[in-house]
This record gives sequence, C-alpha cells and structure tokens, in this order.
Amino acid sequence: MSEPPVPAPPALEQPSSVPPSVYGGASSGVAPGAPAEPATPLGVMWVAVIVAVGVLTLLGHQLSVILQPFLAACFLCYLVVPLVRQMTRARVPRPVGYLAVAFLFVGVFWLIGYILGLSFEQLQERMPVYEHNLRQALGQASDFAATIGFIARGESLTFEHLSEVLPHNWSVEVLSGAGSFFVQMAASITVVAFFMVFLLYEAEYFAERVRRAYGPARAARVLAVVRQINRDIHRYILIKAVVSAVTAGVAFVLMLMMGLDFAPLLALLIFLFNFIPYIGSIVATLLPGAVALMQFPVITKALWVVVLITIVQQVIGNVLEPHLQGRKLNVSPLLILLSLAYFGWMWGVVGMIISVPVVAALRLLFEQSARTRALAAMMSEVH
Repeated sequence: MSEPPVPAPPALEQPSSVPPSVYGGASSGVAPGAPAEPATPLGVMWVAVIVAVGVLTLLGHQLSVILQPFLAACFLCYLVVPLVRQMTRARVPRPVGYLAVAFLFVGVFWLIGYILGLSFEQLQERMPVYEHNLRQALGQASDFAATIGFIARGESLTFEHLSEVLPHNWSVEVLSGAGSFFVQMAASITVVAFFMVFLLYEAEYFAERVRRAYGPARAARVLAVVRQINRDIHRYILIKAVVSAVTAGVAFVLMLMMGLDFAPLLALLIFLFNFIPYIGSIVATLLPGAVALMQFPVITKALWVVVLITIVQQVIGNVLEPHLQGRKLNVSPLLILLSLAYFGWMWGVVGMIISVPVVAALRLLFEQSARTRALAAMMSEVH
C-alpha cells in the first residue's frame, strides 16, 4: 500500500501593505518562481537619468505655462480627494461631496482675493509713511554702522543709498507690479480650477482604465503601487496643510497684537511658504520683518517681529510636525535641496511646493523594479 503524497509547503504570504513588486519584480511581468529581474548596470542607469533630466528640463521650460497650473491642480486634488472620501464614508453622495468642496474652494479663493485687494488698497495709502520710516531706519542704521566702524564718523547712510538695491521710483513700480500680479493670479486660478475639474473626473475612472489596459492580475499590482504613492503623498500634503495653518494662525494673532500692517496677507504667505522645505520658513519669517521695518521707525520693533515669528516656526516645525508626520517620505535631504533648486528654477514657487511630492513619488516608483532599485536606494534617507 503506497504512502499518501506529502503536501508541498505553502508559499510565504507577502504583506498586503507592500506592493508585490517589492519582493521580486512582479510588476515587470516576471512569473512566480522565475529568476529575479536583473539589475541595470550603474553606468547605463545614470546615463538614462541624465537624459531624462535633460528632456524634462527642455520640455519643462517650453511648456511651463501649461505645466505650472496643471501641477498646482494636481497638488490641490490631493486636498480635495480626502475631503470627498470622508464625506462619502459619512454617507454623503459623492457628487454632493464634490459640490460641497467646490463651494469651499470658491469661498477660499474669494477670501484670498479679498485679502489681496484690501492689502493693495492699504499699500497705496501707506506708501508715503513707509518711505518716511525707511529714512528714519537708515538714520539708526548709520549710527550703528559708525559705532562698529563700518562707516566713518560723520558719514551717514541716506535713502539714496538704496538705489543699488531698489529700482528708480520703486514705490510706483511696486504698486504697478502688485496690480498686474492680481490680474495674473485671477487668470491662474481660473486655469487651475479648469484642470482640477478634469483631473477629478478622470480619477473616478482611473482604476477601470488600468484594469482594461493590463488585465486583472497585473492591474492589481499597478493599482497597489499607485495607492501606496497616493497614500504617502496624501499624508504629507494634509499634514503640511495642518501644520502650515497652525503656524499661520499663531503668527496672525501675534502680528495683530503688535499692530502689524498686512497681517492677513502675511499670514496667507506664511501658510503658502511653509509648504516649501527649508527656505520657505525663512522667507515667511523675513517678510513680516520687512513690513515691520517699513511700518515702524524703530528697528527693534522689526527685530522683535522676526524673533517671535522664528520662535513660532521652530516650535511648531520641530515639535508638532514630526509628531504628526510619523513615517516620512524617506527622501534624502540633499536630494530635497537639489530638487527644490531645480524645480524652483524651472517652475517658480509652484515648482518649489511640488518638488518633494514629485521626488518622493519617483523614489517609490523606482523601488518597484530591480532595474532601478539601486537608484531608489541612492535617493533614500539614511537612518
């Protein structure tokens, strides 16, 4: 009598939270049990990276008028989708959720426009006072410069010494530039809203398109990678929005208490610049200081504004944000700085804001194939 066959040991189950491609390149079409996908030689990989960056630079500059509002719309969609998802979980119909978010964004954009218009009127009214206060601040700076020996005794800095930094008739140019900026911003908001409508519409059918294109098995792997990327970027953007809003709110209260002009506009700028890594918080701190220097004839008042805003930035950025962020995007700090400079040079402020999510998404994509996994490791942060 023959013995029953011994069953084969079960295959190790992969964790559901990690895409199958991480464990053996399944997303590249390799069948289970087949040899692992070979790694690309290092030289070939870097040549491909250089060529890709060159093509992106060329096309990015040529198509910047289209790409800037498109990327801004993608960034905002990462804020819209979680809100709609929460409404759907609360049994609110999805179309009603999108409509509610649309009204919310219209209200936000109206508030931004109102703040900008109010600030423009205030700037026109206060410009002579700012020029007078800058002259007094230069007098105080002259005394300090003579004390430390920067200039000779008896000499003094004058308002005309700023001609090398500020253009001729700078106040007129500031006012005219602000007016053209408002017009351009209104046009940009319209284009961004147009892109958002189509992106959100296409997102509803993205999964079905992938299934039709790749088939059920491979589509499941592709969608798993997309969900992982979306989950990490959603978390990063939402937490950045919360931290930036808290920072701007606290700074707004401080600026109101100190009687600083343009407090709503400065709070809005603090919120936006906090999305830019490293240098954004510095710019958001110096802007209130510059306004205080023009508004108050005493330099110490401007220094106090800078010190208080810096304390707010440091406390919230080093205490609240790490506590909320938890698992980071795992991108090298040097790469963040390089991408910040690159995308900022190519697409301005929009490029600096989206630089971290773009690089993080690329790193996650490179992790999915053995051919590019070494490049993903080079992009990662070393703990």
